[in-house]
Amino acid sequence: MEIENNQEQKLFEVSNKTNNEEKLSKRQRKKQEKLKKLMENKKLKREIEKVKKKEKKQLAKEQGIKSTGPSRKMLKRNKIQLENAPYYIAIDLSFDDLMNDKDVTSCASQLLRVYTTNRRSKRPVPVYFTGLVQGSKIVQRLDQHQGSCNWDIFRSEKSYLDLFERDKIIYLTSESENTLEKLDTGFSYIIGGIVDHNSQKGLTYDLAKKHNIKTAKLPLQEYVQMNSRSVLTINQCFDILVGVGEGREWKDVIMEVIPQRKLPKLKQTQDNQKNDENKNE
Repeated sequence: MEIENNQEQKLFEVSNKTNNEEKLSKRQRKKQEKLKKLMENKKLKREIEKVKKKEKKQLAKEQGIKSTGPSRKMLKRNKIQLENAPYYIAIDLSFDDLMNDKDVTSCASQLLRVYTTNRRSKRPVPVYFTGLVQGSKIVQRLDQHQGSCNWDIFRSEKSYLDLFERDKIIYLTSESENTLEKLDTGFSYIIGGIVDHNSQKGLTYDLAKKHNIKTAKLPLQEYVQMNSRSVLTINQCFDILVGVGEGREWKDVIMEVIPQRKLPKLKQTQDNQKNDENKNE
């Protein structure tokens, strides 16, 4: 009798699955198949990278090279200290409904790069993922990254407005009339966690003004000339902040982070001219 019940249950599950698949449109089925293939390719890519890393490590050992970079043990010890943190960075992830599936996947990949950069930084900074509503598309994508729940990142459903002092919040947006000159101790810098391909121009600036929050833009135009709009990805903004937080010059970090396809050229400033004169001497 129990066997019959189990068989009936399996038949019901198969039938239910078939009915659900039939309800999907041809376009939705294609999307599902594409996403499934993408995830399979990611797993395969990870395995290939593991093999390559193992081979590189073995080759270095044979050649007597002691280290090819920080070990996983060292990186795990590189924990973030909240006490006496010089500044904080939060990624505002409250834009779930404004992104399609492709943009959400891209956003999740950029957040992975944020975590990787911070983990390898000489001075890791406290990072917050705010506005992460349980069950949202971005949460689902993040959970697909193996071990993301163990990242040294502070995840919260709350808004950044509820986590930091309002008078010490600066929302980074390219539309701001203020230019960020330095990272102030105790301040929280907010990066808009949205991939929009310029379709939501001015969104984060308008939101910051609505909540009476200070805004600032990165000093891109002060140091470089580009052939396109000075809008960067989430991880590029983060990389610049962390690079400057490590004590490096704005111009050096910006030139390193901005993709070459944007053809960045270093502007001739008074400081650059002095450096050139010193080199010639």
